[in-house]
Amino acid sequence: MAFEIKPGRYFIGFWYFDLPISHPRFPVMGPFGRGGNFNLLVWREGDNGGGKKADWRVTLRYRYYRDERIHDHQDKMEWSEYRVTDMTEQEIEESASKIASTAAAAIDEIYDFFPVHGDSEEFHRKAAAAPPRWMHFESRVAK
Repeated sequence: MAFEIKPGRYFIGFWYFDLPISHPRFPVMGPFGRGGNFNLLVWREGDNGGGKKADWRVTLRYRYYRDERIHDHQDKMEWSEYRVTDMTEQEIEESASKIASTAAAAIDEIYDFFPVHGDSEEFHRKAAAAPPRWMHFESRVAK
């Protein structure tokens, strides 16, 4: 599984926070004791629903570091995908922010939000112009 940023989808954005190597409530964070990260993406097929209630998808990934490599790594990833029905863009964004905030607060972290509010082209434009420190990708947008 992977985060798929492809045409025909509308993306609200990514929520991210680091998983530390250890925490007082969790002596070892992750199966390898090297920390990791949490990443959540909210998206839907088509457009943003025109401000009306629509169906959304929430893709969630926990990544547990095995080594320092960004690509071609042996990290363990746990993926989940959820369908959320009958919510406006604002409602699902607020809900995703609450999930990220609550999960990050449990380990004394603060989440980062990368807003897209657009299609795959908008995602690539924004990420190429100002990528967050944690985002690693190759843009396919023509320059």
